[in-house]
Amino acid sequence: MFDFISSAAGPLKIYWIIALVASVLFVLMTVLSFFGADSDVDADVDGDGGPGLFSFKSLVNFLFAYGWASVLLYKQIDSIWLLNVVAVLVGIGFILLVFGGLTLMLKLAKDGSFRIESTVGKTANVYLRIPAGRTASGKVQVSVGGAVHDIDAWTDGEELSTGDVCKIVKIIDNSNVLVEKL
Repeated sequence: MFDFISSAAGPLKIYWIIALVASVLFVLMTVLSFFGADSDVDADVDGDGGPGLFSFKSLVNFLFAYGWASVLLYKQIDSIWLLNVVAVLVGIGFILLVFGGLTLMLKLAKDGSFRIESTVGKTANVYLRIPAGRTASGKVQVSVGGAVHDIDAWTDGEELSTGDVCKIVKIIDNSNVLVEKL
């Protein structure tokens, strides 16, 4: 079945073995990831809990690309040294491509929920009149993360009328902010 490997020249035989073993591991890891059974031991470089650049998966990805680049370019590149350099660069490029793709997917999956703390210092528009001296609340509209949010607002200063522009200066509680007129 694998007679072509045993009849191959020394370096080509090694490249075939690397390519085939890495391919089996690559397919196995891909199938396991569809069933949620993928786990990995990563050296998390950037500390954000994202995909690790140095991991078993990255090693398999590197060997997969390195092995297949070596096999496919063996007859095109005469120098074994140059072939190895090119294959290493292909392997590194493949790791970076996979790492970049996973990083982008994780950014898309990040929690986009609204946190009132993110409004401090932002400019807002008064939506419902805010009486002076914290006698009652009104509402402001503020844009955070590309979405407009209506928030109950209070002021210690003068009354703010609908349409006035104000600045959010403090969080009062989970649903109320303190504003001042700009």
